[in-house]
Amino acid sequence: MTNYDEYESPLAHRYASREIKKIFSPRERASTWRKLWLWLAEAEQDLGLNQITDKALKGLRSNLIVSDEAFQVIAKEERIRRHDVMSHIFALEKDVPDAAGIIHIGATSCY
Repeated sequence: MTNYDEYESPLAHRYASREIKKIFSPRERASTWRKLWLWLAEAEQDLGLNQITDKALKGLRSNLIVSDEAFQVIAKEERIRRHDVMSHIFALEKDVPDAAGIIHIGATSCY
């Protein structure tokens, strides 16, 4: 377990269960974003967006859990971009080059 696998807060140490700290951990949050981006891309492909390929979807499916190495890329990119969502998108595009340009397409930062 790394520090990406457990939510950290002064109150979490005292009051939160292990399960709750995992649910709100950086890895779980970022992996949830990746699942949402996959589901969005699948729905957009179903609606006829031709730039979303089966190869891109396969790559997204195989990279749903954010690696420790990806977190290092995310941290570096966030220092440059000053935008958490864009940093995560950039890191996922490095993990899945076939999905570059289609991750988060058509969505706002609130998605």
